[in-house]
Amino acid sequence: MYAFGDARFHGSGAPEPASAAVTALAATGPAGYLELTTAVRTPPVRTRAATAVAGVSLGDFVVTCYDLRGTTASGAPVSMSTVAVDPSVIPLGATIDISGVGVRVAQDTGGAIVGHRLDIWEPTYQDCINWGVRTEHVTLLRR
Repeated sequence: MYAFGDARFHGSGAPEPASAAVTALAATGPAGYLELTTAVRTPPVRTRAATAVAGVSLGDFVVTCYDLRGTTASGAPVSMSTVAVDPSVIPLGATIDISGVGVRVAQDTGGAIVGHRLDIWEPTYQDCINWGVRTEHVTLLRR
């Protein structure tokens, strides 16, 4: 398990390896959530924040989904325009175009979002189950 939002990290009791991908999250009440994980090989981690000019390809990213309510790491409420990123790869506040998804703003982070991984927000658990885990191409539109 990973800390998400303002939740504290309490370690993992799951048998999945640390490389397991979180494919869906569902709120179970004000103090918890359920996490569905699968083994997914992630692309290599980038070591620098995106410094490219607008309209430049950032490459392929593993894209998962979450449906938790609340506030993002940047202080904005979660919404269909929200995406969680690794800020060492895509800076918070950047606008990106995710193939298969559309335009989103990097407003959130998460413990499992490392390297070329993104977590889009969708309104329901079923939306996240339907999304699953995908590899999609990402283009930086505005830094």
